[in-house]
Amino acid sequence: MLRKGEYRAIVGDCLKRNMTIYWLDFLITFGVLLVSAFYTVFADFGLLKVLSFSIAVLTAYRCASFIHEVVHLSTRDASQKRFAWFWNMTFGVPFLSPSYLYNSHLEHHLLNKYGTVEDPEYAPLQKTGALNCTWFVLEHAFSIPGKVVIHLLLNPFKRLMPAWLAERLHKSLYPFAINNDYQPSNRSKPKSAMDIWTMRLCTVMVYVYVVLFAGGILPIKILLTFACIVIVAMALNGVRTLVAHRYFNAELETLSAQQQLADSVNLTGIPPFLGELLAPVGLRFHALHHLFPDMPYHNLARAHDLLMAAVPEDDTYRETNDGFFPALKKLV
Repeated sequence: MLRKGEYRAIVGDCLKRNMTIYWLDFLITFGVLLVSAFYTVFADFGLLKVLSFSIAVLTAYRCASFIHEVVHLSTRDASQKRFAWFWNMTFGVPFLSPSYLYNSHLEHHLLNKYGTVEDPEYAPLQKTGALNCTWFVLEHAFSIPGKVVIHLLLNPFKRLMPAWLAERLHKSLYPFAINNDYQPSNRSKPKSAMDIWTMRLCTVMVYVYVVLFAGGILPIKILLTFACIVIVAMALNGVRTLVAHRYFNAELETLSAQQQLADSVNLTGIPPFLGELLAPVGLRFHALHHLFPDMPYHNLARAHDLLMAAVPEDDTYRETNDGFFPALKKLV
């Protein structure tokens, strides 16, 4: 394995973000989501409804995947902060998925925490069988949205609870952890002005939804349609998560940088278009993302090509490349 500086020398010019790409990508995707969701709700059952539902799921999945980029954006760069605010206000808050709930993702990239009990996004899944992996996807699809809703519903009452109870609820309802033994740290709590305001707005929003649907002001079919879109999109993300890593660290021990890279997967053995549908916003280059967490998603494909043309034949980076079904087979 090359040293980090040697990898950086190969892909250094790929580390600069082009925020115009972020804006165009998200705005177009979000616009298509709104149109397809409208037709999904109001079209008569038939081919148009099925097609619009499929598009709504894929665009909702892509919009939601921007949360992964948002938590990696710099809080010191004004243009990046503006995009983070806009994403939260237009998607994060209305869809009850504010970026502060994903702040703990940064712990997944810490050298001394990756793959351990302190890593929220790692579980020893390798060789646990097809049934367990299927259950993982189903739990991902239903448990995460459920925990988010309960977490937000309880927010107004946490100040009235004993501190130990509020902390217990925070840990047990922390939504984006696939590691059941993970204990949320202070990083998982809202700190910045954006975190605090999006938490408040999401809390208000969930109660607004309760009033609108329970009071019959909005038809229940809108709620059911959006719930189905969210659940299927989360299931897709659960499948994607299964092949993001090899999950070979069964003992949850501290791994070296080389071991962490070898434990991560680039989905390069599938057509790029299909890869973008299954693992959007650069998530198909997950091993490369672990090598350079701050590299913008729009440069990952180019950086990967540069690395593959430059690294030695026996370099660890080459071992991270796999197809979807081969990676899934190795896991199961």
